[in-house]
Amino acid sequence: MFEGIDRIDWNGLNASNVPSWLKNLASQDKHISEEAFILLQNEVVHSDALIGRDEREKLIRGVEIAYHVTPFLIEAITYPEIQNKRMVLVLLEDLISYTDLKLVPLEFSEKATLIHQLICTNRNRYVPLLSDRDHGIRFSASVLLVGCGTADELAVHLLSMTSDEENEFNKYYIISEFGRISKDGLASDLKSKSITLLESILKDTKNNSKIRCAAAVGLVEIAKFDVSQSAIETFIDTIPEVENYELLVRFLQAIKMIDRSKAVSTAIRLIEQLQNNLHICYTLLGLFDIIFEEGKLSTSTIDDAYIFNFYHTPKIQVRLQKDDMKQFVAYDPQNLDPYPFTSLIDITRNLTSQQKSILDRLLSIDKLWDIESNICKLYGLPSSHSQLRALIS
Repeated sequence: MFEGIDRIDWNGLNASNVPSWLKNLASQDKHISEEAFILLQNEVVHSDALIGRDEREKLIRGVEIAYHVTPFLIEAITYPEIQNKRMVLVLLEDLISYTDLKLVPLEFSEKATLIHQLICTNRNRYVPLLSDRDHGIRFSASVLLVGCGTADELAVHLLSMTSDEENEFNKYYIISEFGRISKDGLASDLKSKSITLLESILKDTKNNSKIRCAAAVGLVEIAKFDVSQSAIETFIDTIPEVENYELLVRFLQAIKMIDRSKAVSTAIRLIEQLQNNLHICYTLLGLFDIIFEEGKLSTSTIDDAYIFNFYHTPKIQVRLQKDDMKQFVAYDPQNLDPYPFTSLIDITRNLTSQQKSILDRLLSIDKLWDIESNICKLYGLPSSHSQLRALIS
């Protein structure tokens, strides 16, 4: 077990304890194995270092250690001695997201790429765990396969799921991610079966709103031109009860690929019907992405400010209550260099007649202008009702 582990110069990496921690993952003593998991996680996954500019040395060391640890973690998946394989899966999940090239500075990207590739090329080792008796292991295997972008294997797992076998959170997560990674690479037979399954989930009112909402998004992403109007209607009916705001943007982006005018009309309809300010703001962001086609806010580019604040990117601000300012961050997914905030708010818009028509419609939605935010400024528009009216007139 862990053959070759002693041939690595762990002392040179200032990580002399790592080999014993790896071996302790196989300990039959639960306390020892869990402690080893925590120590390894602290050693190789430095998410805080991605934010702190003064912790680059710690990040370099973490990437180097992770590069040597990853093969042993992948190997450990197959060891019967390791009873709690979820610990190993979680470490691999951490590493595959930790080495996301959007987050790792360029000087570390080569090693990060190798770690990512190594985890992904061994995806067949994780697939059998989708059938494990333990809910936690099945879920972690699903998350890891999502990270690997393994659409077909996840489709097979989704098709085998029943409400008796999966708890609602696991089911919701898998369904919500399924459309995102399957929309471009699913085998035709699995695509057909998956669409049928998602449609049945959509229609079954015994499923909770979150699951039916996620199924609607998945259907629009996978079925595309064959998507039924019922999927759109179900999404509109269920999204008010769902706090996964990313689904709103994904939904609108998916409809845009089918029919841009339908995406616009659906977004306006949502803004008119929704009551939650954050729902409304995310829908507005999705709508602005469509009508200005600048793509600053696609599916992976909206998150809490503290995650991406090391980019010094422009923050989207939404005031929910008098003293509560919610912030989001936007950056261009095609170009990781952030847009300077000043250039964004100083844009002088030359609006097309279609853009003016859409903005005129938004001006008639009174509740939209009761929300204090800087979203209009982010897209080079005046933020007040009167100024925007003057611009389009």
